[in-house]
Amino acid sequence: MHKVASFQAIIAVGNSSQAQVIAAPKDAMVGMDGSFCDDNGFNDVPPEPGIYLCDVDFYFEQGYCDGYRADGESDWEYHVTKAKPLVMIPDVSNSWEITDEQHADN
Repeated sequence: MHKVASFQAIIAVGNSSQAQVIAAPKDAMVGMDGSFCDDNGFNDVPPEPGIYLCDVDFYFEQGYCDGYRADGESDWEYHVTKAKPLVMIPDVSNSWEITDEQHADN
């Protein structure tokens, strides 16, 4: 694969390590299937919950079928090369508190 572009993106990582691109250049977003990093071949996403300003490299290899370009046969990857924390997200995974025992089962 060949590096064909570089860009900056803001990526949010939740407590479950699910990461999502929340802002990026239009040209970078047009080829993405939604905005979740797992669905789009992102590598080296920060593992800790937070919001990050990331430098990202885009790699692409054109696929072919019967000698013709076929995007369905193409390969691509995004590599986060640098991640600067903008906001750290506190762990709220244990914050569930029952306030009304009578209606807790509803």
